[in-house]
Amino acid sequence: MLAGQRYGIPIFGTMAHSFIQAYDDEAVAFENFARSRPDDLTLLIDTYDTLAAARKVVALAPRLKADGITIRAVRIDSGDLIASSKGVRRIFDDAGLTAVNIFASGGLDEDSIAELLRAGAPIDGFRSARASRRRPTCRCSTAPTSSRNMPDWRGANSPSAR
Repeated sequence: MLAGQRYGIPIFGTMAHSFIQAYDDEAVAFENFARSRPDDLTLLIDTYDTLAAARKVVALAPRLKADGITIRAVRIDSGDLIASSKGVRRIFDDAGLTAVNIFASGGLDEDSIAELLRAGAPIDGFRSARASRRRPTCRCSTAPTSSRNMPDWRGANSPSAR
């Protein structure tokens, strides 16, 4: 981000879980990210509770729109992508945010993408970290273990990992 600011290098991508975890309030993290990166805005909504985060996006959208910022998409990369995407789409459609796209990521390959499509998941795009089941990769990520001297854990059984 600093290189983009200093040297005018285009910056692409979505927010990280660690960005959200650095804030006490997920909605504040969304708004600060949106105001710092208003072009082609995509928000990551599965750090804690995906459906609750979708409702926070609904509440934030009018304030951002008033300042000329459009939420283009949200990204979900963990948990039950079928159920989450259907719930998020319903929340957005009920609020009139029909133009907000849903992207999925998180260890997807051609088989898992095909399954999502067969299940009718309302996902508009996919990010695959794995090129193919025939070319396996090691999926790993980093997450802060503490922030502002407060412990933080995103374990497999925590609500944030569902």
